[in-house]
Amino acid sequence: MNKIFLGVCAISVSAALIGPKIIANNVETNIYAVVEKVNQIPGYSAAVTDYQSSWFTTQSLVEVKFDMAIMGADLPEDVKEEFDKFAIDLVVNANHGPILTKGDAVLGLTSMTIDLANEELREYLAWADGQPLYSLELHTDLLGQTNYKDAIEAFKVKEEEGFTVSFDGYQGKGQLSNNSVTYSGKSKDTTFQVENQTIVLGPMEIDMQVDSSFADMLASAFYDSNSKINISTVRFNSEAENSQFLLNNFYLEAISKIDHDKKLGNFEITYGVDNLTAGEFTAKDMALTLEINNINETFVNAYQDSIYDLSSGTEEQVKAKLIEFMHTQLLTLLKSEPELNIASLRGTLEQGSFESSINTSLRGITQIPAGIDGLAAPQFWLSHLLANGQIQGDKAVIEYLATQIMTNQLQQDPQTDGMTVEEIEQLAMQQVPQLLQMFAQQGLVVADEKGYITKFNFKDKILTINDNPIPLPL
Repeated sequence: MNKIFLGVCAISVSAALIGPKIIANNVETNIYAVVEKVNQIPGYSAAVTDYQSSWFTTQSLVEVKFDMAIMGADLPEDVKEEFDKFAIDLVVNANHGPILTKGDAVLGLTSMTIDLANEELREYLAWADGQPLYSLELHTDLLGQTNYKDAIEAFKVKEEEGFTVSFDGYQGKGQLSNNSVTYSGKSKDTTFQVENQTIVLGPMEIDMQVDSSFADMLASAFYDSNSKINISTVRFNSEAENSQFLLNNFYLEAISKIDHDKKLGNFEITYGVDNLTAGEFTAKDMALTLEINNINETFVNAYQDSIYDLSSGTEEQVKAKLIEFMHTQLLTLLKSEPELNIASLRGTLEQGSFESSINTSLRGITQIPAGIDGLAAPQFWLSHLLANGQIQGDKAVIEYLATQIMTNQLQQDPQTDGMTVEEIEQLAMQQVPQLLQMFAQQGLVVADEKGYITKFNFKDKILTINDNPIPLPL
């Protein structure tokens, strides 16, 4: 019995000693894998500039740089030079298990911290002494599940020429497993002030659920997910103009659903706000929902694999590469019959409510024209385009929106030069009822006592509005 007990103890001690080195090798693999993925993103470059590993600990320094030209940012030359010199320095410290000497847990595979080390930013930002501006803590338990939390310290942009920014801090937490990633975070107020104008972004919340491993997220954009960002309030005050703007509960929600058998993805994004007040204008339940459906995974992966090469070179070289890519890969996407839809555009104003939707898709494409001229020919695309939709709203709100559109048009008309804004608005209000009545007589809108509605359909290069065919110059 004693021999068995001693044998078990010997095995346990050996595992405790050998385990950390095996885990250290895994930490190194993961660090270099993430760096490699960052280097595949256009505009970013990353490198491990220092790496030291012992039996129980690993220390590493990762440098991330930006190429603003590839990102498409058109910056002044002096600003561009500063960005070219700037790099984000991340300090990685890992403690190897199974017995952890740092962190909250005693047992686990790893305990890791990642801190932003750019102390030179203190020239522009003021935050707590002795704290990194950004920090991330991770703990991986013995079953391979990782819990993490991150934080951005409260900071202030040092005042320069009357411009100040004050950020009250951010904290988040999440979990990584073999088939899911979850994350939630919350920030406090952010205040921007320029002379007599103040903008305050109220508390922000982030929630994310991804049905995929973190490694698969890095490898492909095709995974089921549901993410939402809420900003509780946005307040703008201008003392000079005596104006105010208030927005309550702005939200952005993104949903992706993948059919892995067909290798097709559907993506939906919604922008919305519960209430909005700007001077005398008020609105509520404003939302725009966009859908991008039937996106082919093979096409997206091919684009991701080629994106760095496609964005490098002279303007002529980039153009030639894009044309070549389209001719070799575009048909894969088009055969899947992609859709781009405005699933809903709605809102409620003081005058009433409105709602609209538009669905578009490309159908029946089995081959694409040769040459750039063929791809640019409208006839090819129109012959495969399907579209339908409707616009409807209460009588008063449609007349109000039409008046705003006509007012803008009249302000651009040379014949209204010399007229005041009030006179132009009055002219628009007089013309809108006649314009809408003319549209109703032509069948372009259907009107009743409650409101207006227009339905349209486009198929086989034929446009119908409210079942009335409309000749097109095709």
